[in-house]
Amino acid sequence: DPSASTISTSGNTAVDAEPVNNVLIYEPPVGYTGPKNGGVAQIWFGATGGMGSTFDPNWGGCYVHGSLDGGVSYTQIGKIVAPMAHGILIGSIPSVAGWDTTSTMSVDMSSSGQELETITDASAQAGGNLALVNNELLCFSTATLTGTNQYAVTRMQRGFYGTTPASHSAGANFAQLDNTLKIDLPTD
Repeated sequence: DPSASTISTSGNTAVDAEPVNNVLIYEPPVGYTGPKNGGVAQIWFGATGGMGSTFDPNWGGCYVHGSLDGGVSYTQIGKIVAPMAHGILIGSIPSVAGWDTTSTMSVDMSSSGQELETITDASAQAGGNLALVNNELLCFSTATLTGTNQYAVTRMQRGFYGTTPASHSAGANFAQLDNTLKIDLPTD
């Protein structure tokens, strides 16, 4: 059971909270929580600040509270200190299993204003640039800026951590999971 007393709480807590948009609450699959994470189930949280689809470049993070009694009481369980890179697909991609060198995933990152970075193929195949599109986890190596807040993402490891590779339509949610808060779930 996490304790709020172990989390640094700097800042003026009497100030009204800044808006948060596009919150992600995700329970990773057994492929991650099993051997990769020592069998510990987790919940991942990600967010950016802003209003609707307009991001706030000055957003400084947020506190995450959780309840173990069905919402009667809440305890601070963590703090998101960096915005999550998220957006939507602006084109569809087919279902491809394994290392996908033929598909191009077009992503509009306007809602988060975050950049996507290119890494080596080996780093992507090992889990770098982990992203969630609908229910599929994938890792990508190449992100090419094609317009304002728009990227062409290629060279993807599809169906990561045992998720099912799938086709995804324009408008599907995209979230890069690097800046997510990962909380171990209590065994009870």
